[in-house]
This record gives sequence, structure tokens and C-alpha cells, in this order.
Amino acid sequence: EEQIIKETQEKAFAKEIAALKKGKPVPRSSSLLKLNPMLENGMLRSNTRLRNARELSNEVNIPIILPKKNRVTSLIVKYHHETEHHEMGVNFAINHLR
Repeated sequence: EEQIIKETQEKAFAKEIAALKKGKPVPRSSSLLKLNPMLENGMLRSNTRLRNARELSNEVNIPIILPKKNRVTSLIVKYHHETEHHEMGVNFAINHLR
């Protein structure tokens, strides 16, 4: 799953990833600018204010950034909805993934 996410991010956010790899900020025109993106182990994540909260996992502190309206994103949401939170509904599953 991690490798598929990295490949999906590379296709959708190539300019942002290239800038971050060079130690530069993402372009001002980027739709990711407000998410304060960062690279961690080659994966694009949102650098949130919760980053240093010890009681929360990395998945909550620095969530993975996925492109909107993307087949892989849809499949990940569907998988988690069906395997973990089917009884709670789609909105619960999406919020859980955030």
C-alpha cells in the first residue's frame, strides 16, 4: 500500500515533491500550500500542529496527502470503509482516514 501511495503522490504532486526533495518550499501556486506539506520516508504528508503530540500516532499527527478525485484514493477509502467501519458509514470512514 505504501509504494502505491508514493507512486500516486508522485504522479499527482510531482512539482511539490521535487521542490521538497531539493529543500525548497512548494510552489506558491500549489493546491497543497495550506497543508504545509513535508516528505517523511519519501511519503508526502501534511505537517500539522499536532506533529509533536506524543499520545497520537504519526497517522494522526502528520497525515498522508492523497489527491482528490483519484482512483487510488477512492480505493483506499473504500477498503477502509468496508474492512473497518462499514457499519458507521462513508463519512465516518473518511474522517477516520484523515
